[in-house]
Amino acid sequence: MLEIEEWFMIKDLHAQGLSIKAISEKTGFDRKTVRKYLNTTSVP
Repeated sequence: MLEIEEWFMIKDLHAQGLSIKAISEKTGFDRKTVRKYLNTTSVP
């Protein structure tokens, strides 16, 4: 499970226009994990 800071970082990178693949490569998280947390509206 991700920390709150990591969740905000993923959301911020996506808002900057990065793709799921680019976010995955930058953070080291699996693409499925990135997609899962981008689709959530509440803080984990």
